[in-house]
Amino acid sequence: MAHLSPCQQVRRTAAEIASSAQHVSIQEDQMAAIIPHLNPDTTVAWRDCPFHFVEEKPGELTVLYVLVVDAINFCFWPSSTEFEYDTLGNGIKAVAQEEPSKLSPAKLSTVSADELSAWFPGSHLPEAEERARLLRELGTVLATHFEGSAMKLVEAAGQSVARLVDLLVCRLPGFRDEGIYAGRQVFFYKRAQICAADLWGAFQDGGQCLDPRLDFKDVDQLTIFPDYRLPQLLRHFGVLKYSETLSELVDAQEELPAGGAMEFEIRACTIHCCSRLRAMLSDHYGKTLIDVHVDWALWQKGEAEKDTIKPHHRTRTMFY
Repeated sequence: MAHLSPCQQVRRTAAEIASSAQHVSIQEDQMAAIIPHLNPDTTVAWRDCPFHFVEEKPGELTVLYVLVVDAINFCFWPSSTEFEYDTLGNGIKAVAQEEPSKLSPAKLSTVSADELSAWFPGSHLPEAEERARLLRELGTVLATHFEGSAMKLVEAAGQSVARLVDLLVCRLPGFRDEGIYAGRQVFFYKRAQICAADLWGAFQDGGQCLDPRLDFKDVDQLTIFPDYRLPQLLRHFGVLKYSETLSELVDAQEELPAGGAMEFEIRACTIHCCSRLRAMLSDHYGKTLIDVHVDWALWQKGEAEKDTIKPHHRTRTMFY
């Protein structure tokens, strides 16, 4: 069998787990109900999100911003304050605008938990020590292997998101979102894939790429990015059905063990069903969509509905 890219490994993982899952099932007959709620034409583009750092002519600093955001883009729910993705994006955006030197590989390689927490005044940053460790890892790898340049990391991918995901996973252990399910190695790579998608989005303006180095030719290789919000929304619309045991745990906001069968089944079934949703959305709106479009539409809808539907599952993890 030919060697599979990281993105292909994720798709295979999702299909294999979904086919034998005990606690989560995909209800294909419910998929049509969610289609009218996911209009890709009204999805906010990456550069239009107010909590993203955007340059008119994006370059090294924009790439650094995205890498820093996605290196620590995980597990906000344990925060004692209302810490969400927009809190993360806005905090790092302010650093990029006011003190960009703090995002340099040299500074990242020595950042402490206290220094990182100070980027988010008035908010409690959960797992600050672990997040600071991941930023030190990022800064050290950029300095050691890419001449201290975030753009050189992107250039090494040669306009391929699949190779970029591979680089992130190979060079940065913090992006190795893997585990064991039923005795087999499984792969999700949520943050590595979303980092590639965010870099693509940060350099897209009205369908035009603003820098040929980020004119990725294979964005369709990316899967959706399995986190908390997407399965929460899919369960609300009946696309995902949980077993009675799993439903009780999620609804009671009990923590699911990281790397457990229940957690892996939620994530895998989310990925697998969204490939079908992409095809249905493409047919409904008469345009060719990719999984990234589906993810953004689901995530934005999920953010809007999160406080009015059943809770998301809770897993304390560094992967999402």
